[in-house]
Amino acid sequence: VLSFRGVDLHVEKYPALRAMGVNLHGIISGNGDAYVTRTNIFADHGEAHVGASGASYQIFPGMKPLLLGDITASVQLEQGKVTIEQMDSHGGDLSISGRGVIQLQPDLPYSEIAIKFDLSVTPAGRERLGILLNFLPHPPNAGPYFLSGTLAFPRLS
Repeated sequence: VLSFRGVDLHVEKYPALRAMGVNLHGIISGNGDAYVTRTNIFADHGEAHVGASGASYQIFPGMKPLLLGDITASVQLEQGKVTIEQMDSHGGDLSISGRGVIQLQPDLPYSEIAIKFDLSVTPAGRERLGILLNFLPHPPNAGPYFLSGTLAFPRLS
């Protein structure tokens, strides 16, 4: 069993995240417990509660980072399924509120996603994101978005 607690961790200081292509910045705190096996993801279980402040994400090199603001999330792991019970962000370029599940597979990129979320964009976010907003399936605030597919090939509708 792994129990963890972290307070005021500056995520940009962790080279492992950068090595995975995660260009996330901000201060994160959280706690949780997990029982994780090496061979049977369906026996794994746990929970985590995470909060971040001043979060931002670099979408493309050379582009101004997307300001995510303050984020809170509660996640459960049970029998190979990650349930996002609650995830909210506010105070940045956009506000997100969502929940859903990720059905884990032994080959992680093939894990299936089913997440529903609402999205609203601030005027500063519209300026920062510009034309990228045109790639959304519908304008923000016009109804929920659905993230499906796999971790390797997600689909947004």
